[in-house]
Amino acid sequence: MGRAKRRRIKKNHQVSTDYVEEKVDFINSLDNDSLAQIFMMLPISERIAMDQVCFKWKEACQLAWHDIKKYKCTNTIVRNNKKCVLTQSHVKKILFKCGIYIKELILSKICDSSIMPIIAEYCRNLSTLEFELDVDGDHRYTDLCDEAFTQLKQLKVVKIHITGDILKSQMLNSLPNDINEIHLFFPFEWGEFSCSNRGMWVSDCCSSYYIPPSRFSLRKFTNLRKLTIRTCDITSIIKEISKKTTLVYLDLQKCRTEKEIFTFNQLSNLEHLNIKDVYFVDSRMKDFPNLLSGIFNSCKNLKHLDAPGFHVDLAEIKMENWVNLKNLVYLNIRWQASDAIIKNIIKYCNNLEFINIDKLNSESTIKLTRLENLNYLKFAKTNNINNEVMAAILNNCKKLKHLEIDRRSRVEASIFDDLSKLQYIENLNLSSCDKVGDSAIIAIAKNCKLLKSLNIGACFSITSTAFIALTSLKNLKELDVAVNENVEDNFIVKLRGIKSFFCYECDRLTDAGVIQFIKNNPDLEFLNINDTYLTIETIVGAEEAVKNRTNDTFLTIESIGLDFKEALIESPCYHLSIIHQREKKYFIKHVSNLS
Repeated sequence: MGRAKRRRIKKNHQVSTDYVEEKVDFINSLDNDSLAQIFMMLPISERIAMDQVCFKWKEACQLAWHDIKKYKCTNTIVRNNKKCVLTQSHVKKILFKCGIYIKELILSKICDSSIMPIIAEYCRNLSTLEFELDVDGDHRYTDLCDEAFTQLKQLKVVKIHITGDILKSQMLNSLPNDINEIHLFFPFEWGEFSCSNRGMWVSDCCSSYYIPPSRFSLRKFTNLRKLTIRTCDITSIIKEISKKTTLVYLDLQKCRTEKEIFTFNQLSNLEHLNIKDVYFVDSRMKDFPNLLSGIFNSCKNLKHLDAPGFHVDLAEIKMENWVNLKNLVYLNIRWQASDAIIKNIIKYCNNLEFINIDKLNSESTIKLTRLENLNYLKFAKTNNINNEVMAAILNNCKKLKHLEIDRRSRVEASIFDDLSKLQYIENLNLSSCDKVGDSAIIAIAKNCKLLKSLNIGACFSITSTAFIALTSLKNLKELDVAVNENVEDNFIVKLRGIKSFFCYECDRLTDAGVIQFIKNNPDLEFLNINDTYLTIETIVGAEEAVKNRTNDTFLTIESIGLDFKEALIESPCYHLSIIHQREKKYFIKHVSNLS
């Protein structure tokens, strides 16, 4: 009996081996085009290794890159089921292979300016380039970027995230003349403001350090349609900006000017304008023109206006020009409500999805709910929210996607039960609303299937029954259930697809439950466990869980009271960032390098 069994095993083994060899022979019998089609089904990190198998596969691999039109440089890649840090040398290998086909390239901080010659040589068809630039640590960036910009003739969009003190901005003059978009994001430090005048910040002394693009000019860019300059001294180019009539998009958030005031009356094609936190530095200037003066009377295409620090008198709009606002979708300004103005807003601005309702009384808010496309409402402590306001929202705002209710609202519990009528709601913030109970949450879980973000932190009336009901929300990504003793392991282990989770001051959670929650949610990016009874075992278990992830998601854990140094286990590959909030210390664990 034993000999017969061994013969069958040997025979079966031979059949299995022959079958595998037959499959390999079949693959090798395919022509290069067919092999290339197979290779194109692989991720880039695996595809790049196929040419090392044999000469035939190497030839076929050369045909397997033309589908790569966009490449975004992440922090890590997965190769052979192992997570590794992505390095600049590996990015270069990718560009050698598919650079000629790439239209959009997004680089992370792992790449410095030394990659620019590779981009210039291998990515000649590039139309969009986004990268980070450390102007203090990278001393060759000026020449390298200047030369690359000169060669990238097809470039239409450039986005640069700058760190450091002084940018030698003359390199920007080498960008193609017909570029469509320039976006510059500078670092920011708060200054000291002395006073405000008509909503515009005025400063006698400003401790912030801003980087003026003194040698940068917009004159040559005749087709420039979108311009972003964040947190910068724009004194030297503000006049050029105000005359750039081709602009449809302008973002100058947190910029400043010195002895120069800018207006936008000539920018009649503007559709998007962000001048949030723009301010002036000159205490001798006494009379400030209204920064938005005339914009409502001249810009017929305006869709987005963000200027919450500026008071705008909508009564100054000429009656015949209210029709110019028919395209407005987003309006974030300080304004004084009146019956006449609200009537005009409802009549002429019926495309509005967002309007600043800060400091509006309940009567004015109820009237604005007649805007049928309104999808964003944020109530602050300055608003008077009552049952009548909530009833108007529930009955009129059928398309509402975002709702925030201040905890000081005078809304009865029964009204919260009706929130489930908002079937299109995606973001709901009920933090500290103690009248929210189980019935409201259970109804929301049953009817609001599009919900992506929910904040019910410090809603003490919610029990475990309602929390369990939330596990049926398949689109939920962000959840805050902090400061509630009814949050337990049997709830969090049933959650799936969560990216951000706040459970601080939830005393019944255990190490085992939180570790299992992390394992069940491989896309989890942030976890706040402040002031819980969790121990260092949670950190150890979290590290083990994220090591086995096959995606590129970092996990950041924030906590107070744990000595994270005990959890810094030596490991060749981990993917965890830990914040010790009380001491403001960061213990960051990196993953192994990939050359």
